[in-house]
Amino acid sequence: MPGKTPKSRFIEIFDFQHDKSKPGRTLSTARIGGIYMSELIVDPGLTTGNYYHKKTKVMFFVTQGELQCTFVHVKNGLRKVMTLKPSTKVIHVPPYVSFATKNVTDTKAILVYFSNFPLRSKDSYRFDVA
Repeated sequence: MPGKTPKSRFIEIFDFQHDKSKPGRTLSTARIGGIYMSELIVDPGLTTGNYYHKKTKVMFFVTQGELQCTFVHVKNGLRKVMTLKPSTKVIHVPPYVSFATKNVTDTKAILVYFSNFPLRSKDSYRFDVA
């Protein structure tokens, strides 16, 4: 009924923080409770990533474009290369797995990430996989 105070929250609005510090890509992140949601927009032909985390757990999927993804377990060298397209797979990247994503299309690619810590933090360690 109009005028009554709701017993629960209605909606919450979160602002994205935009990081354009690296050429050819924009990383936008919002913290929602204890989860970070990020959108990465990648220019054609560009490779992003080549990092791993020790505590950060990452899940991602592609919403636009096509990406070649390379994963390497930094402790045992296990390696997997795969191509991701929109609406086909959700990838879980556990700690100690480095990954790189290359946009293999002639248009911008978009990835959506969920993580328990920010993707770019003190828990990001460089490890070239591609």
